Amino acid sequence: MVTLDRNGFKILNTDSTSAFKKATNKTHAQYGMVNPLGDSIRTAFIVEKKAKKAARKARYEAAKKLGLKRSDLYQHYNVDPKAFLIVERMAETEFDLNPNSCIDSYGVWGLDPHDVADVWHKVGRSAKFYQYIRYCLTYLKEFGRADYLRPLKPGKGMNFNSYKEQAKLADTIRKWCHNPDLAYESILKGDRKRLGKLSFFSKIIALNYAAIIEEENHHITCRIDWSKLAELLKSPKRVRAAYLPFPLAWSLLFKRKYPEGLEREELSPSYLADRVTQRTFRYLMSIVKSGSENEVALVANTRAAYHVAIAFRDQQTTERWIRIVNSKKAGDPITAINIHDAYVDAGNLVNTKFKSSWIKMLMQFPDLRWQINWCVSFEKEFDRAPSGVKEFREFVSKAKYENVTNPDVMRVAAELGIAQDEFEDYQNFFEKHPEKKATMLPNVVINKEGYIFSKLDDYDKRGPFLGLYTDCCQHLHNAGSSCAKAGWIDPESGFYVVTKGEKIVAQSWAWRGKKGELCFDSIEGLGNVNIDVVSKLYKEAAHQLLGKLGITRVTVGYTSYGITRDVRKHLGVNEETKPAKMIKKVSFTDADSQWLLAGEI
Repeated sequence: MVTLDRNGFKILNTDSTSAFKKATNKTHAQYGMVNPLGDSIRTAFIVEKKAKKAARKARYEAAKKLGLKRSDLYQHYNVDPKAFLIVERMAETEFDLNPNSCIDSYGVWGLDPHDVADVWHKVGRSAKFYQYIRYCLTYLKEFGRADYLRPLKPGKGMNFNSYKEQAKLADTIRKWCHNPDLAYESILKGDRKRLGKLSFFSKIIALNYAAIIEEENHHITCRIDWSKLAELLKSPKRVRAAYLPFPLAWSLLFKRKYPEGLEREELSPSYLADRVTQRTFRYLMSIVKSGSENEVALVANTRAAYHVAIAFRDQQTTERWIRIVNSKKAGDPITAINIHDAYVDAGNLVNTKFKSSWIKMLMQFPDLRWQINWCVSFEKEFDRAPSGVKEFREFVSKAKYENVTNPDVMRVAAELGIAQDEFEDYQNFFEKHPEKKATMLPNVVINKEGYIFSKLDDYDKRGPFLGLYTDCCQHLHNAGSSCAKAGWIDPESGFYVVTKGEKIVAQSWAWRGKKGELCFDSIEGLGNVNIDVVSKLYKEAAHQLLGKLGITRVTVGYTSYGITRDVRKHLGVNEETKPAKMIKKVSFTDADSQWLLAGEI
């Protein structure tokens, strides 16, 4: 007859466990009688090796009798094998995992054999309390931190619910507290109990807003100001949300999960507080989720949807803006890609006194969206909106940057009219990353009908700014920032441009593949660029690149971003090719799928 415990597990055979221990002790006693001091060092080494081998074999046999399937677990001779057997059973019954991969040194689900051993010692090293082990392992899996396991004293005073609250509170403090000095142990015992009775959001507010930390003799204690907390908890929801980290404030206000892949402090929910903006954002997100090509694109498009929604607020104005920016594109104007291309940094715009005037000017001159961050500086100086676009452009062109340490960067920034904080980001980037000393991308120069295709020099500071020249995301402050950085830093990638006179009208970030390929990640260009000429330039350049620096074939990302699709259709290419794989992986790419421009498959 099989006896089950309260959790539905078979009661383990204690005789097998005893046999395991006896076998281990016997082998140690058998070889431990040899006195290594009376023999040579080599003899002592051999004796020790034999002892270990025999002990390992004995443990293995005993573990087999128990039914332990993992061959690496029986080596923990000072831990009852029942502890490991419980883990295997948990994997089979609760987590539906293969018992041969339920735990390993890499912690498939947050556990490794050392964690199991740690739990074993925490519960008092007694197999009869194996249900406690099972409980602790479950929480170790959930919280992923062995130091959350308090030493347990099995017996009358043990309270599993209390232990659960301890683990949850410790995890909450680690994840969501602003104060790095705050820890579970530092909170007064009475306050811990009261915190346990609060809702999740109230608990976070208490820890971030009402916690009073005192330090004496290097000992930190924390108490909660409950009267202060009670007053705050009576406030409206949007007031309470201000004391929460953005992801939690997002959940409290909108009853939905914070967008995945974005930085924790990137999207402030306070800008979406009114219902009109919320509806617009939800509408844009429904398009973004259904139309994004991959996870990276989803993050970038979500960021764009957020900024567009808070800048233009209502759905009608938002749709009008997206149509204006993408007016030269064929097909449906309201798509995930077009929302991405309509990105405008709304961080400064939403804080202006004359927002409606700025929006009106943007609608007439959409190219101003890269200079719109100067709006706050303009209002600060004149206390009004510009009388016209000419006045604003003159203001931007005359604006002087502060803290200039790199005049070359300043000249490019001034040409594009980017704001002070963005200029400083570029300046810091170039300071950390001087020009590269080698490249795997060859140069070709082709002149056709007044347009010139060439490789941008590796020392040309315009490289990481190129997206601002061609109205795309390939710059430090948008989705393609990793591409902009890689093209400047890595020998395996770089930039190619098409110029007309002194003006950049099209460009590509390019990278080398593992089998000698060169891939133009996408082809970005201005809306009025001559597609026929650009297509011919890229085709001819691709053929000239073959064979140089070992290039075997030239591909292009199979994407709708920029003018890539227009060039592909103009060249009559409708099929994908075997994609090249980057030598050095970059987080953002438009070239998961590719089409062939030159060479053989």
